[in-house]
Amino acid sequence: MFYAARDAGITERLITKQDCLAALAAALDSELGTRGADNEKKLQSHQQKVANLAMAHALVGKILHDDAWLYFRRSWQMGQSFFIATWSLGVFLNGKRKDGNQAGAFTRVRSRLDEAVDAVEVVQEEKEKQKTWARRLSAALRLSALARRTPSSGTVD
Repeated sequence: MFYAARDAGITERLITKQDCLAALAAALDSELGTRGADNEKKLQSHQQKVANLAMAHALVGKILHDDAWLYFRRSWQMGQSFFIATWSLGVFLNGKRKDGNQAGAFTRVRSRLDEAVDAVEVVQEEKEKQKTWARRLSAALRLSALARRTPSSGTVD
């Protein structure tokens, strides 16, 4: 994804999904418009660039929500440590997030997000309970009013 973003000129800045798709499509059109390569190495580079741009466009277009924001970056720094983001970084970070003994910044942020989501779910459950209770009370009041209006012959038909 990074190399496609680099070729589209959209690295190291926040970008909306729609702007990302437009930049990737423009870069792909530009690359497809270039003249055929003179040698094998240039041809291979051209084909790889086209494939990267096409796959990135398809992934962003089909997988992400329309309101998604993206940030493409390969080299990162955390404190004094530098690292290169590869495909395995997501797996690594997910493992760090799930490991309760880790106290890294990512883990703390993710933990706060999880807590916020849990709090919202609790509030929604409470609202549903209140709605259920209100519907039951309303039904009981209607039944009581109906019972008062009906002649008391012992049974209600």
